[in-house]
Amino acid sequence: MDEKSLYAHILNLSDPWQVKSLSLDENAGSVTVTIEIAETPG
Repeated sequence: MDEKSLYAHILNLSDPWQVKSLSLDENAGSVTVTIEIAETPG
């Protein structure tokens, strides 16, 4: 499982939501997870 999939699972995201990006700040001991609504074809 890749990191984006892992965080999507932790956050219990379902379609159309998805993890866009992850940012780790080791000094602050934090992870920033950016989510977005997936584009739908059409």
